[in-house]
Amino acid sequence: MLMPFYVCIKTLDTGKTWYTSSDVRLGNDWAWYGGDSGGSVDVWKRDGHGSLVRRKRWSKVHSLAISGMFLVPSQNFLVTLSFDNVAHVLDSLSGSVFMTIQNQNRARFTGGCWDQGFEQMILADAKGGMEAHNVYVERRIWVGK
Repeated sequence: MLMPFYVCIKTLDTGKTWYTSSDVRLGNDWAWYGGDSGGSVDVWKRDGHGSLVRRKRWSKVHSLAISGMFLVPSQNFLVTLSFDNVAHVLDSLSGSVFMTIQNQNRARFTGGCWDQGFEQMILADAKGGMEAHNVYVERRIWVGK
């Protein structure tokens, strides 16, 4: 292979940290969310010329690096998972945390998704545990292994 299979088109500078997770909001309100090794979240948007510009920085959302994140555009939620064994549910427009979930298994959350049918969030952890949460009443509704 003579050419690399990728071409670098933009380098995003975070200063002393590096991005460890990201997600994208598609559509007219396009935005790229990046979680970094310091526990902060950056929001990048396109300017009038198509270049990416950092519009917001939500500092210290977590005490340790962000290991994963997923966006729920229909509800304007951004869910961040971290090495501090916590999941935060943020308003994806303002960055305010409105729900904090401490893992009862004392393990980091490794993944999650939004169940549109039941309108609940499902999280999985490093010990094989799974749990479902109702974000609207801010409580755990199911725990399984």
